[in-house]
Amino acid sequence: MAKSNIDKLVDDPKKILFIVIIIVIIIVVVWIFWGKIKTLFSNLGNKVQQNAELNDYINQTGETFTLSESEIRNLANKLEQAFYGNVFGWGTDENAVYEVFNRINNGADLRKLISVYGTRHDMTLNQAIVDELGRSELNKMNTILSNNSINYSF
Repeated sequence: MAKSNIDKLVDDPKKILFIVIIIVIIIVVVWIFWGKIKTLFSNLGNKVQQNAELNDYINQTGETFTLSESEIRNLANKLEQAFYGNVFGWGTDENAVYEVFNRINNGADLRKLISVYGTRHDMTLNQAIVDELGRSELNKMNTILSNNSINYSF
């Protein structure tokens, strides 16, 4: 009687050991990178949501961008630098944050900034602002937005 493939495999312990080692390696690699994998998918989900919110806002209001893509990208980078670029990553450059938000001319620009900022240092722009600024700084920033006729607050 001919042996099945499973019977042949069982008869060769080296093959079994090889398969077990491969499975263990795969499990260890997934375990090591699980946090990065979760963050990657979370960031992708945040980006999709932010783009959907931007598109919905544009469709509802008809506003157009007053700043170019490169200007918005530069502002997003300036915010990241203000939040995380100081010595040892301590302290936020609030004046740089205010400068960025003084450049935002309308709700479309703001929502585009939120979308372009995306997720950096495992935080969306909204999360980073709330995390990095105190209540008085948040109030000042929201006043800047209000003075620019932008109906949005952090």
